[in-house]
Amino acid sequence: MRKKHLLIMSMALMTLLSCTGCSSVPKEKTIKEDLENYSKSEVLEKGEKINEIVIDKRETDKEKNEDTVWCIVTTEDSKISSEKEMVLSYHKYDEKGWLLEGVEVEDSDAWEITPLKGIDEKDIPKTLDGKVIKVDGNDWEILEKEVDEISIDKQETELKEKTDKVTMSITLEGKVQKAKGRLVVNYKFDKKWEEDKVLEAEEFILEPIPEKALNITEDELIGKLVEEKITYGDDSSMAQEIIIAKEEISDFKIEKQESKVKGTEESIYCSCTLNKKNVVLGLQMVFHYSYGEQWEFKNVEITPETKSFDILGTWSGENIQPGSEDKIVFDITKVEGNKIEATYSYTPTGYGEAGSYYVTGEIDTKTLNINLVAGDWIVKPEKDAFQKQDIKAAINVDMGIIEGYGNHGYVFRVEKQ
Repeated sequence: MRKKHLLIMSMALMTLLSCTGCSSVPKEKTIKEDLENYSKSEVLEKGEKINEIVIDKRETDKEKNEDTVWCIVTTEDSKISSEKEMVLSYHKYDEKGWLLEGVEVEDSDAWEITPLKGIDEKDIPKTLDGKVIKVDGNDWEILEKEVDEISIDKQETELKEKTDKVTMSITLEGKVQKAKGRLVVNYKFDKKWEEDKVLEAEEFILEPIPEKALNITEDELIGKLVEEKITYGDDSSMAQEIIIAKEEISDFKIEKQESKVKGTEESIYCSCTLNKKNVVLGLQMVFHYSYGEQWEFKNVEITPETKSFDILGTWSGENIQPGSEDKIVFDITKVEGNKIEATYSYTPTGYGEAGSYYVTGEIDTKTLNINLVAGDWIVKPEKDAFQKQDIKAAINVDMGIIEGYGNHGYVFRVEKQ
């Protein structure tokens, strides 16, 4: 009887254990397999694998055959390790047993992510996008698409500190120039490697891209110059525009070229002599070109300077006041530096008396304005209708004349004889 009783008890225990196994909720190993077989696009990124699962809590409803599991899943790829909180929903079927039917993954901003290695070479270009370095004394804002070549020369990674110091050789290719040099960059890890600071930009060498170079000749620059006019003089009443003719240009020289904005802004510094009838001007020019899809001329800055002028001698002409076309003789007798001595003579064409007097003063070599003060009479009219007037005039560079204000404030024009 005792043997029979023990046999019945043993069979009952085995049946109980067997039933317990059938109803047992999924454990970590099963959960791992279920997650790996679940829709990977929702749970795992490409190349990512599950390293560990820790169940935080679970709620099992035996009547509904439902099991809800809160767990922390640690995943790894070749670069990082991520801890993600997940909520798994299981349902038990009679034949199939427990099946994973739903997975909720917390927002990625809440993941605990740690680096497994320093930054990869291929990930560096996007971290440099928008950073500004000095190249040949000018700012160069790096664009990700400009990084043509890059190689890591030295890498000092501190995984615990989540820092990485990278020394790299880099080639940047802009629209018209390449810049080659070395950078030392500090990185910090905050869910991904990010540039913290460009510690050093060693001397970069600029190389033109041959097919994009601005090849401009002196003749082409002169062609642009003769399309311009020079504004000369600082007094609105005496200011003048000077025309530039090709045959008047001599000693044209390209002094230097400067590049800015990654070589897309080119400034060409030049000088030349402009030989006018009575005045020789020295011109300093800066021609500006810019590159978009091709090189285009923008403008030219012209700075004139009087090199010499030839005004010594007799100048004759007339007043141009309507009804008062009187004859004028302006005899410049002495020029020393900017000091001038002259006589001014007035002869009416109709009624009135002639007169003449001495004038002395200066010529402003920057504006070619002449300011002379009336002196003693040479020939004084008997009547007082003709009054001595200070002379305010200027050399008209293009016309080769002197024009200004004389007796009675009338405008006169005289030409050298």
